Amino acid sequence: MPTLSKYAQSNQKTGYFVKANVGGSHPVTLQTTDVAERVFKDNGYSDGSTVPTKLIWSMYDTGLLYTNTTISASTLSHSYDSLSKAITDSRLTEPTRNKLIEYFESYSGPNQVAITDLLEDIRLTVSSDTIEEYDPENPLETAKSFVEAYNQRPEYQIDALFDRGQDWAVDSVLTFSQRASQLEKIEIKGTILGYHLSPISVSGKARVYDRRFLDRHDHDYRIEYQDSKMISLQVQNGRITSSNGPENLLTLLEARQLTEETTPVEINENDVRYTIDSPPSSRITIPEKSFLQGDKELLVGAVDRISNNNNPLVELTDGHILLDAGEKGEIYLINRVDERWGRVLCKFSID
Repeated sequence: MPTLSKYAQSNQKTGYFVKANVGGSHPVTLQTTDVAERVFKDNGYSDGSTVPTKLIWSMYDTGLLYTNTTISASTLSHSYDSLSKAITDSRLTEPTRNKLIEYFESYSGPNQVAITDLLEDIRLTVSSDTIEEYDPENPLETAKSFVEAYNQRPEYQIDALFDRGQDWAVDSVLTFSQRASQLEKIEIKGTILGYHLSPISVSGKARVYDRRFLDRHDHDYRIEYQDSKMISLQVQNGRITSSNGPENLLTLLEARQLTEETTPVEINENDVRYTIDSPPSSRITIPEKSFLQGDKELLVGAVDRISNNNNPLVELTDGHILLDAGEKGEIYLINRVDERWGRVLCKFSID
């Protein structure tokens, strides 16, 4: 099977390459594009990994891998099932998904029909259907119910958490319920609540500890991110103030993306944009804190229809955006991540 390898530091070339056999001849060396390296990483392949043959050749056919050597087309697979599987069955990070969309939208090679199908695969929903309703009328009961769903402690212990710190616990839980689609567990440590998340901006796992309610604290949140190793990020007012751990575990950009995805910031209601089909602002109560990624724009929008690719679609005055989750007719708070894509944060119920 083909092998993924990393160039040695002494080599003039950087990044990765793939050694693959073509028929009965000697192996050829395939160079990797940046997008290909992202796909490999998100699927768990690293230096020395063997990679399925069909995946390699489908990536070669679409230009994600390349070589300056002429290869006979009769030896290649031309099957895109393995590439589609690598895209849809793995947890692609959001930067990888965006890069693939950008790459395939500009593709002008001979396999245009297959590329169109792959684009449809990439644009399918990336979040689970877990969307919490924002209920400012019953905050305590809503918060208790949410914690019970993600913590195995007896009910009386969860009640005690809210009895000794009702306001801060409700505030924290209702805010992080906006990340329900990525939440795995809620950890209770005295007056610290920890949220175990599966981030999509980077691979790996993250635990976010809300420290705002400690009597003495020098940062709002602590992110413990773990992939092969662990790094700790201290966050104050949406900015990383310090970090502890291996410097090469996250790039500066990745650390910023992880911070934006997993730690909330204060929201100014005047900055929230209402879309064509949304109800008037007088009927909506906006959360005090939310999560802002990418373009960092907040929208209140109603899903107009479901696209041909199964993505919820919200109409704008200047076009439309696709959402990662949602149902037709429902009204959501949306983080517009880029020009065409939005992440649902919570649902609003309008009487």
